[in-house]
Amino acid sequence: MNGIEATLKITRSQSSIGVLVITMFDDDDSVFAAMRAGARGYLLKDADKDELVRAIVAVDRGDFQSHHCQTHDAILHCIARAPIHIQKTR
Repeated sequence: MNGIEATLKITRSQSSIGVLVITMFDDDDSVFAAMRAGARGYLLKDADKDELVRAIVAVDRGDFQSHHCQTHDAILHCIARAPIHIQKTR
């Protein structure tokens, strides 16, 4: 199971849980797939401590936090234009 699959499973079974994805993948497809799967945050693994704390607090409040999309309109645009692509892992 990869991170997108795990996010889908978590958010479908417990919608009250906020998923913050921390990854090394910075491409649009990965970011948007995570968002469409229900992630409330998306950070790169090299994020500094302050950025990580801000993201955790934002996700806990129910907000969305990402290095990629900073405004509500940008987030909606990102979600709307990118389908979820799940690669099966072994």
